[in-house]
Amino acid sequence: MVASQTQSVPSSLELHVISNGTGDLDVFLEKAIRVSPWVDYIHIREKHLAINQRLHWAERMQEAGIPASQIVVNGIPDRMDGFSVPKLCGVQRGESDFKQYGTTIRMDNKHEPIRLGVSVHSLEGAKSAERQGADYVIFGHVFATNSKIGAAPRGIPALKAICSSLCIPVIAIGGIRPDAVDAIYAAGASGIAVMSAIWENSKPEQAAAAFKQAMSGVRPMNDAIERDEGGAIVV
Repeated sequence: MVASQTQSVPSSLELHVISNGTGDLDVFLEKAIRVSPWVDYIHIREKHLAINQRLHWAERMQEAGIPASQIVVNGIPDRMDGFSVPKLCGVQRGESDFKQYGTTIRMDNKHEPIRLGVSVHSLEGAKSAERQGADYVIFGHVFATNSKIGAAPRGIPALKAICSSLCIPVIAIGGIRPDAVDAIYAAGASGIAVMSAIWENSKPEQAAAAFKQAMSGVRPMNDAIERDEGGAIVV
């Protein structure tokens, strides 16, 4: 398989798409190939998989034509001695991983510098990640989402407070739709992270294109999106 050569739409905001934990490599690859031209980063978040399995997924992504510059693997420990590590753009850590490992990553086989992100849920956690050297944080959940049923969303005011308090980029996550991008941007975020709105869509490339349009103000290629009779993007 080779990644689509559809033209990407430039954007000043980062678009991260995060795998939804189904554990199906073939489905993951098929959708990752389809969204790759439209997103900045693709996260392998499969928490139930062992580290070597997640790294294998990263290898398969590159074999399919997805560039290493888009690949982020979640939950990598601080030492990777003895692992065969493919080229990666970044590593994402949850707060529990971050408390255990901090921002240290050591690898036997050296590649380009690894960009390290930390998922946070509070201003205190975000400040701690920045102090310890994180390159960016993912903060949420901003809006209500099915992945956090029963948990109150933190909202735009909390996002704005974190963005105004940090010097590193803040990526917003949680229940975000294309029509919320303006509010996310106004709060000071440097990008958005999306899971179900893209990953669980039967036409993920169209959903990604809709987000990219909202983020960039540039009209995506007509053959990459679907519109309803009124001209609105179908997500």
